[in-house]
Amino acid sequence: MPRELKIRTTEMGTLRAVTIRTDEVEWSQIEGTLIADQLSYVSGESLEHALHGWSKPLVTELGPPPQGSLIKLALVASECSLKKGCGSWGRDCHPTSKKTPWCFEPTDHPSFAGQIVRWWRDGVYVLVVKS
Repeated sequence: MPRELKIRTTEMGTLRAVTIRTDEVEWSQIEGTLIADQLSYVSGESLEHALHGWSKPLVTELGPPPQGSLIKLALVASECSLKKGCGSWGRDCHPTSKKTPWCFEPTDHPSFAGQIVRWWRDGVYVLVVKS
């Protein structure tokens, strides 16, 4: 189950993050997708260090910022997979919109990918913790 954290770093201030371990069901849903390519892969050791005050190892392992991940995703999966039959589908139904609806799910991705897009939209890093 993904875990939401606020991590104090000297390099970036307070970092909002969600951690997903590679042995969790949620990871198996997105493994091998374009969304998985945009996530930050960190070691459990660097995450533990950051939780205890030494943030440098974690910060060096971070991938693109959440906004950068949204922009890259928009290049390949810009439409919502729920477009057909949706009564509220409109111009804001893409990853980079400031008003992306809560129900947005990128095309050709599982429903959990929609949650990742919402975290990115809120400025939250999604960290995959290698087990």
